[in-house]
Amino acid sequence: MKLIAVDGNHGSGKSHHVRALVAALCARGIHARAFHHAPPPMDRPRDPWSVALHYAAVRRAAWWQAVREGHEVDVMVADRWVHSTEVVGCDADTHARDAMFALARLERTMLPTPALVAVLDAPDATLNARILARGVPVTDTDRACREVYRNAAVLRVWGAVRVDTARPVEVVEADVLALALRALGVG
Repeated sequence: MKLIAVDGNHGSGKSHHVRALVAALCARGIHARAFHHAPPPMDRPRDPWSVALHYAAVRRAAWWQAVREGHEVDVMVADRWVHSTEVVGCDADTHARDAMFALARLERTMLPTPALVAVLDAPDATLNARILARGVPVTDTDRACREVYRNAAVLRVWGAVRVDTARPVEVVEADVLALALRALGVG
């Protein structure tokens, strides 16, 4: 099984582009599935550490257990990966940031390494409009995460490719598909 991580800023189009990529891969005969990180329940703490633990322990650990039990596909496309723990950690206090970076390092030892990390982004005005259209406010954490996701040094460490989602959706879909096919070694 190969993993493709579609990560990026809040409002960048992760859910849409994961669904579109899975459909395009399946249309080419590649058995692909989407893995979406459902947010924590509203009755749970929403601080960065609690959210990171939810994604790591509840979502990714359960997915990895299912993979090890044989529920496997050719390609899994995830709507974020351990990178998001590091990104949110950058906005936390020093103690929480260190803990979140340690959590991400531990997950990297247990979980598969993505064949592709596509980081979706758009200009601030576009992201703000998309977030506000969902009926939620743009937060300081959203703004802090943007700085990390746009940092070329961080993207290089992850081996990530930045994709601008402010362009027409069909152009972005074609770009993400081309990146995925190249990473999968499919012509």
